[in-house]
Amino acid sequence: MKVYIIPDLEGVSGITQFRQNLKAMGIYELMCKRMVNEINASIEGIKEADKNSEIYVMETHEIDDEIITPEINGLIRGARIPLFDNSFDVLFFVGQHAKSQVEKGVLCHTGNARIMEIKINGNEYGEIGINSLYAGTYNISTIFVSGDTACIEEAKKLFKNIVTVESKIGLGMHSAICYHPKKVLNEIKEKSKEAIIEYKKNPKNFPPLKLNPPYEIEIEWQYIEMADRATLIPGVKKISKRITLYKSKNFEEIYKCYVSQATIALIGYV
Repeated sequence: MKVYIIPDLEGVSGITQFRQNLKAMGIYELMCKRMVNEINASIEGIKEADKNSEIYVMETHEIDDEIITPEINGLIRGARIPLFDNSFDVLFFVGQHAKSQVEKGVLCHTGNARIMEIKINGNEYGEIGINSLYAGTYNISTIFVSGDTACIEEAKKLFKNIVTVESKIGLGMHSAICYHPKKVLNEIKEKSKEAIIEYKKNPKNFPPLKLNPPYEIEIEWQYIEMADRATLIPGVKKISKRITLYKSKNFEEIYKCYVSQATIALIGYV
């Protein structure tokens, strides 16, 4: 079995501040190590369920390659989009957060904090959904998610049989009741193992997330200027003061446009 892991920092146990604040507090590196611990716990569980599994981890925040387990087959660095292909079977999210503008979502955002909402074919999605839709074009099933309460609720609405671990109970954007890291690590290990076992029993219980083409992505921005900048990308047009639209028959183009808009629109903003 071949596994793709997308980790994130904001859903990790104990974290209630964004990167810049963690750096100002002098604890960013420490929190990144905590993220790696959660990744390692997931990999340990995966390996217990399938010792021959191939595991690839995508770096989204700094991963110290001296402390991540050597059990991985590859650490993907510098990629702006996931390197999915038809050889992968399943997708894991470790330390994930909820989509933008969710009540009691800890550090909730989609792409960045300046995006208010993203809709694809009329349905609102966060990072879990967008990445899973892209994975679905390669028949990759999303089977595991760990993160805060709002993140878990979002995942369960997308996937009927998703295996989850709650890392903290969200109280607001920057507040949460956090579970002890060791408790979370143990649960991530056990639930990652469970996810692989259950998938191997019956993969049909974990269908890939898919939409029928053609695709339309609408992005609502915090400021008008951001929407204006996004239209510098060929094919992107404004449909209201702060909402942009892009259409394609190819989901990879939709994903690349989403990433490109999120990059160019933020120039000059923190």
